[in-house]
Amino acid sequence: MFPSIIFTLGLILCFLLSGSVFFRPAPKIVVTLFAKNEGILLQHWIQYYSRLFSPQQLLIFDNFSNDNFTLALLRNVSMLGAKVLLEQGPYKWKGALQLNAARQYFPHANIFIPLDCDEFIVPVDNLGMPYVNLNHVRSQISYFHHNRLSSNISCWGLEQQFDLLITSLAKPFWHETQYYPVNVSFAMSKKIFHLKDVISVNHGHHHGKIRNGTVCASALGRVGIVHYHNRGPLETVSRALMDMQGFGYLPANTTLLTLPQQRSAIIDIIALRRPGRHKARELLAYLEKGTKGLLSAKKERSFEFSSLHSLVFN
Repeated sequence: MFPSIIFTLGLILCFLLSGSVFFRPAPKIVVTLFAKNEGILLQHWIQYYSRLFSPQQLLIFDNFSNDNFTLALLRNVSMLGAKVLLEQGPYKWKGALQLNAARQYFPHANIFIPLDCDEFIVPVDNLGMPYVNLNHVRSQISYFHHNRLSSNISCWGLEQQFDLLITSLAKPFWHETQYYPVNVSFAMSKKIFHLKDVISVNHGHHHGKIRNGTVCASALGRVGIVHYHNRGPLETVSRALMDMQGFGYLPANTTLLTLPQQRSAIIDIIALRRPGRHKARELLAYLEKGTKGLLSAKKERSFEFSSLHSLVFN
């Protein structure tokens, strides 16, 4: 009687220690954001990731916002348990700021997800189309975490990206969209990291220096990022110009009218693979085709993300 009980308990203990999927602890996740005056978009970002994870797993850096609605949102989410750091900068160091603070304020976290305010992680079906299922996103991230326990993969590149161009700001919020699939190279894909393995993260979260002996992989799961273009083409190119000036790539007195004079400098930024070069591509597209150049040349498919909108924007 007793030997059989002891034997049974021993089997159960071995089962638990073996790392069975039924008893694996959930990954401890920290999601970071660096933003300024994002307003209504920040509201939806907070709502979405509070549902996907929890407010207590959000680390938000405010880059000197002066919009009262944005500041009110930050106060409210802080009261719900998010870590909010005000007056953070400079913007060009946002990758390092987020990584260092993630380790400081979330010492027990093992998954580090740096995002922008217009990025929403969603699962992707077998046809490569995004859909909404929060549990599927959680399970994919959990798979990435536990895969690390038996391999040397410390970084996951989310290659599947979907750009949504907002064509209306009328209520309900962003109800008209066009779907533009983007072929994102692995080098430019957004990354999810094992916090203990990452040494540094670049400005746009596309690259990370990871610990020797570990690798960054793709295709660990079917998850992508829906990217909302929440600014009009003219504002997009104006902000791209400001970013290039902020990096010191273009003269401070450059305007959209004088931008053609900087064409060779813009091409050099791209050719030399400088940080923030995706903004230079926006400027080059503007020089070549005007504001229409900022849109995808080939619209593969158009449809309404009603289920995604109902979840993200309600």
